[in-house]
Amino acid sequence: MPPKPLSYEEWFKIIRLFMSPYYTQTQCDEFARRLAELFVYTTAERLTDERVEYFCSGVTSLYDLVFEEARRIPDENLIARFFGAIPRPQAAQEVMVHVFQFIGRNLLPLKRSLAKSPIFYRMICRLLGDPQTGVARNTILRDLLPKTGRGDGVDFAALLQEPNLHEYCFTALRRLKDGRFVREAEAILANAPDDDPCLRQALRRYLDFFAAPQN
Repeated sequence: MPPKPLSYEEWFKIIRLFMSPYYTQTQCDEFARRLAELFVYTTAERLTDERVEYFCSGVTSLYDLVFEEARRIPDENLIARFFGAIPRPQAAQEVMVHVFQFIGRNLLPLKRSLAKSPIFYRMICRLLGDPQTGVARNTILRDLLPKTGRGDGVDFAALLQEPNLHEYCFTALRRLKDGRFVREAEAILANAPDDDPCLRQALRRYLDFFAAPQN
């Protein structure tokens, strides 16, 4: 049976549980409140372009708020036990990792038509093209982009200039059946460190799918 929509209280409880340890309780409550309201609104009725536009506008507004509120994180909250001080943009990116995960893993199974909306796709392309999105682009590439079934409008050549995106780029490209970057994958695999098995696996799976067999 397909999953059932949750109430606002249920959405809020789940989302709030995974919010950032760096922000204050008040900040995290506001982030979770906004996302829970968007989820309830989006699952309540049949999706129209107007409702998708409202959802995407809400996500981008939340995105802006998360980065704006990063400036107000107390300094002491940014001290990680083993890694020293966490940069404020990184703290914001980690919140957006969870936001995009919830959209991809919790909302899209309920509203599959959302992933096929051109409005939703434009939002994804815009976020992938914004360097501020940082590590959260990995989550977009893994949990959102493949569900759209599209790769046009995404500058993969530019994304592949960033080594920390390689694994997720090639995973997305394979799922989208996009074989344009075989040479790049071969070059990256030749220099991939042995202690990064996830990257090596993503590259090998991509090459197994697209590389021409050797005679």
